[in-house]
This record gives sequence, structure tokens and C-alpha cells, in this order.
Amino acid sequence: MYKKVFKSEQRDKFLFLALTLETIVFKFKKNNFQFKTLQQLNIEILNNIW
Repeated sequence: MYKKVFKSEQRDKFLFLALTLETIVFKFKKNNFQFKTLQQLNIEILNNIW
């Protein structure tokens, strides 16, 4: 049932989001930012993309 609901457009958007977050996590780790700040940024990105 879940596969039927999960259209290819949504999948592409999800993959893009995952890659974006992965890149940000890498940059944040590199710059030694706090995880709390990273969580806040994740929320902002989710709001902007969806």
C-alpha cells in the first residue's frame, strides 16, 4: 500500500532532500557546529522544500 502512495515525484524530492541534508551534516561536522543548530536547519529546509 505504501509503495502505491509513494509516487516517483515524491521519491525524487525525498532523495534530493536526503542528499542535501547529508551535505549539510558533512559541512556542520567539518565546522564543529552544535547538533541543536543542525536540527534547526533541518526544520527550515523541510519547511522550504515541502
